[in-house]
Amino acid sequence: MILEVGKALQSRNPVTFKAMITLDQNLLSERRITIVNYGEANGSYTVDDKCLIVNAKCSLKTKNVCDVCNKEFESVFKFDINEQIPLQVTEESSYEVVNGVVDFDRIFLDEFLLNLPSRLLCNENCELGDE
Repeated sequence: MILEVGKALQSRNPVTFKAMITLDQNLLSERRITIVNYGEANGSYTVDDKCLIVNAKCSLKTKNVCDVCNKEFESVFKFDINEQIPLQVTEESSYEVVNGVVDFDRIFLDEFLLNLPSRLLCNENCELGDE
């Protein structure tokens, strides 16, 4: 999904969106995570003097392998996106406005990866074979 800066510039109110995000399964295979369905995002974006401001509530259902007991389990990861993307490219910016658009799928993937726990556990008390 792309976010169009022009739409936000024309609107006095934030531009709202609801998106189904498709992620490349190969990006998560190293962590033994399988995507069960599309990622979902509900949010809005607007423009101020210098930035595209993006806010969204997101979720992604996955099938995982426990890092302790190797048991398969499903999870729904929920996370928020709150990004300010400079309209002019800077060295500090993680994302860029290119030809008036921003790739929201990349922001979604980055925020999902940043919000993943360091260890995936089938339950919070998992010990090898002990549930």
